[in-house]
Amino acid sequence: MKLYNRLGKYRLTSTSYSRKFLLVAFIGIHLPIIALVAALLFFDLTQSKWFVVLVVLIMTLLSSILTLSILNQLTSPIK
Repeated sequence: MKLYNRLGKYRLTSTSYSRKFLLVAFIGIHLPIIALVAALLFFDLTQSKWFVVLVVLIMTLLSSILTLSILNQLTSPIK
């Protein structure tokens, strides 16, 4: 319930339950892309293409777990 109340403090998500879900899903979807861009900026990836695949795979798994956990917390008012 803490997360639901915390997201309710922002103007964008204060009045809409679906906007809270959209925000969480949007961030969860884009975390692997952000991690890939950061890896491309900070590491020399010209030699290892498998490192790119590994970064995207790990971040996709982590963001999926994180997003599902947060969405589960957002359903606490319904439960």
